[in-house]
Amino acid sequence: MRTLSQSGRCHTTKRQGARPFRSLAGGGGVLLAASLLAGCASAPIAPTPDMTRAEVAIAQAQKAGAGDLANESLQAAQMKLGEAKESAAKGDARRSQNLVEESMADAQLADLTAQSRTAAKAATEVDRNITAIRSEADRRTPQ
Repeated sequence: MRTLSQSGRCHTTKRQGARPFRSLAGGGGVLLAASLLAGCASAPIAPTPDMTRAEVAIAQAQKAGAGDLANESLQAAQMKLGEAKESAAKGDARRSQNLVEESMADAQLADLTAQSRTAAKAATEVDRNITAIRSEADRRTPQ
């Protein structure tokens, strides 16, 4: 037991009936070591730079409207990124990297699809406006 003496120094005293320290190999030490290792294995992994880029690509696709205009690709990107994180946590770096790359590709596809569909809608609206203006101009022009 550690106690503080009157001089302010810490020193160890032996308690009455205290057992000597056991090594980790004996008794409860093995259980303690196993639980520490299990705790380390379940600790969350730090995202890799590619995982961060995939998250940014997914966020960009969402901002472009992929949730409505390219939902399948967006969901695939999110799913693959989740699987990549799980693979990394299990120590399968190669599979994790492959899934991250696929996730980025799906997110970029979702982003470009959303942008393309938004542009197509805008172009259709411009064409309608041009048609309406021409029609109005034709009615006002004497023949």
